[in-house]
Amino acid sequence: MNPRSTLGAFAVLALAATALLLTLHGPAAAPGDRDRPLRATNLTPPATSEVATPNAVVSIDAGPRRTAASAATTPPPEPLAHVTGRCVDAAGVPLAGCRIDLQSQRSDSPRAVTWRLEHKEPPPWLQPEPVVTGDDGRFAFAFWPPPSLGFVLDIAMQGRGELRAEWEELDAGQSEDLGDVVLHAGVRVRGRVIDEDDNPIAEAAVRFTSTGRGPASHRLARPDDFTIEHTAGDGTFTSQRWLPADTYRLRVPGHTLTSAETVDLLAERPEEQLTIVVTNAAETRIAGRVIDEAGAPVADVGVFETSGSAAQYTAADGSFVLTAAGAIEQPTTQLTVRSTACQPLEPPKPAKWGDRDVVVRVRRVAPLQLRVTDEAGAPVTRYAVRMMQTDATVHYVTDEDVRTEGEHPDGVAMLPGLFRGNWLLVVEFAASSGLQTITTQQQIGDVAPGRLDLVAHATASRTLRVLDSAGAPVVGTTVRLCDLFGKPLDQLFSLSSNDEWLRVLRMTTARLLQQVTTGDDGSTELHGPGDHTLCLLIGGEGDHLLWHGDVRLDTADELVVQLQRGAGLKGRCMPAAGLAKLGLPFDAERGVQRPKLVLLRGDRETFPHHLLTPARSTPLTIADDGTFAAQGIPAGTWRIAVRIDDEHSLSLQQTILTEVTLVDGQTLVLDLDLTPLLPGTLNARVLHNGTPLTGDWIMCDAGQQVTRLDIDAGGRCSGELLPGTYRFDLRWSGLLSTNTAVVRAGEETEVEVQFFSGKVTLQLLDPDGAAVANVPVFAQDQPRPLGTTNASGQLLVVRTPSILQLSVLPRRLGTPEDVQRIWREGHARGDGDPYRTLLLPLGEVTLQANDDKPVELRLPEAWRQ
Repeated sequence: MNPRSTLGAFAVLALAATALLLTLHGPAAAPGDRDRPLRATNLTPPATSEVATPNAVVSIDAGPRRTAASAATTPPPEPLAHVTGRCVDAAGVPLAGCRIDLQSQRSDSPRAVTWRLEHKEPPPWLQPEPVVTGDDGRFAFAFWPPPSLGFVLDIAMQGRGELRAEWEELDAGQSEDLGDVVLHAGVRVRGRVIDEDDNPIAEAAVRFTSTGRGPASHRLARPDDFTIEHTAGDGTFTSQRWLPADTYRLRVPGHTLTSAETVDLLAERPEEQLTIVVTNAAETRIAGRVIDEAGAPVADVGVFETSGSAAQYTAADGSFVLTAAGAIEQPTTQLTVRSTACQPLEPPKPAKWGDRDVVVRVRRVAPLQLRVTDEAGAPVTRYAVRMMQTDATVHYVTDEDVRTEGEHPDGVAMLPGLFRGNWLLVVEFAASSGLQTITTQQQIGDVAPGRLDLVAHATASRTLRVLDSAGAPVVGTTVRLCDLFGKPLDQLFSLSSNDEWLRVLRMTTARLLQQVTTGDDGSTELHGPGDHTLCLLIGGEGDHLLWHGDVRLDTADELVVQLQRGAGLKGRCMPAAGLAKLGLPFDAERGVQRPKLVLLRGDRETFPHHLLTPARSTPLTIADDGTFAAQGIPAGTWRIAVRIDDEHSLSLQQTILTEVTLVDGQTLVLDLDLTPLLPGTLNARVLHNGTPLTGDWIMCDAGQQVTRLDIDAGGRCSGELLPGTYRFDLRWSGLLSTNTAVVRAGEETEVEVQFFSGKVTLQLLDPDGAAVANVPVFAQDQPRPLGTTNASGQLLVVRTPSILQLSVLPRRLGTPEDVQRIWREGHARGDGDPYRTLLLPLGEVTLQANDDKPVELRLPEAWRQ
């Protein structure tokens, strides 16, 4: 998030909701549990009898999705996978008596799905027997890993915190050595849950969620940081697990704690006794119901409040009761719903804690009929489908799971319906089918399709030959075939494998389709979709990586590309004072990155580039003695900048040092003068509305140098800054000073920095005079909203004195999802102000220094449209 942006409630909603639901697991609650409030992390779209649903997922509380061991008596196929390790204590002493269980879990990785589509019978999985360590603490498993399964390794010992390692897939013949797995001392927790009158609370779930402050474990074996206990009739409970020593957040779903919400479990106290006090006060609950467009109740809809405090499924009569998990910081909140069977009819619903009759309206969504055929029009009957709403306000970790898989008569599958938003559909096929995965984006408006016909294309192939600048074959160079989905590389953050790409959801990464190396004649075979343009990344050690962004595979002619060797650059940075400013010799304990050089060309091109730089090329990091070296740099003219992660700066500082011209096949040697990095001193007196400002901070911004200076009790601040012309911003608030200061190396600069602002509380009324919530308000001088009205229809605006021309979006476009969607679509087409043609005038407000006034504005009639 850009800290300069004044983000409205719509952004806060999206972030809070995403943070809340990123870890959601589990199917709809069983009928017996329907009356029990659900933890938000257990919400998933529930199953219906009419619509194909994702494969069942066991909730995180019950562990991973697991398959029972096969009863097969024949030896497993070869080669075997091996998982080994040694259990030790914190001092490295081997531990005897650790129990290690290796079990399988269903995997929905592309490889697993493809395997299942290829094989109609389940794999011959034979689950290994548990291992109990001896005096040497070692354990070992040898097993054949079916390609359709993932694997979970649980490590437990009396008196020590449990650990777990997980693999979404393992290859036959693969060896995973966990090395020394440290089992730290654990804590057994006993306690009692009571209300404020000392009455026991029976059948309550007590949840401990790790804050992650405990000792770190192996990269694959992590503490099991979540546990649930159920209280007995007298309100008591005893943990069945030994929890790793750590700080934990406590929750009792369905109740609000009045006792401490965190607990420190210490290794020195192997048993901890807790008394948890809760309240059942009505003001800690929100009750209501979900109804459809006809007023009928809707069951099995996930309802949550956006601060992340509570969530529950609706009952058969559409009712729900949300109970705050902890102390209520704000009296009002917003409710949002998510379901595969319906979509919201309105923005997030404002509600107050204590409300008993909240009504949330949704629209039922008809199932989607999907038919898949090949290029000849013949039905394709065996496939799997994933469908993800990429612009959803909230996301489940199960969003990328398979919705339907297997045989589909006449190529037809019934799926949950699409509703308003941007959707990504992925259809996968068995490898033997020769068909390429279908990846299609669907932008759905108010009317969603009831049927969708997709065509599966055969895998296309084309020969690639890579030559050097002299026309000779380039042997053994890496070739990566990628799908950019029509976007330029500079708009993509990274290059991801199939599995990683599916988890991103918003398609902000390039998708790696194939990675191969060239043979003795410089050639290799490319295989992939032939119905759209792809991208090639070609290059290796000492080569400039060639970006060939217009590749088609649906042609028979050989594709020949010529790979330049690239230029080299090496030298030394000096003087010693400049190296010291860079933090050299480098101290890794500072928690910053080693200083490096970066080459800049034009507005966007850089070297090293996250995608366009060979993975094995030497980065332009600067050694302790100031030396640097790199190869494979594209020939041409570049600006050389140095980047440092300064301990007093909120961002990487970048300073242009010089400009060079590099020649392909040649190495340029030069010394770089770091004198421009030597700082000057800025002394500032800071005023706000004419009065000295105290106990605050300002941002000093010279473009690529941004530094924070804290203001003392006398209204002054001082600090060392890199040379440059600085503007001043009051703590990223958007309040800018008209004062500037020029800082020169080795000199002191005195400046008075003045900020002026006023406050206005906007009260928005609809055309009938009623307060209206959740309306984003825009000003004429910035592309993002000033903010969004609260549940009372109010919005506080703090701005530099000015005349504000205010406007709003029509109600049909004013939801947080719409506001974000319009911004993303505008950004994709290069429009920096995508709202301007949609906004409706609201009114004009004159704001002067020291103002603190209310202003009532009425929405225009056109807002209803």
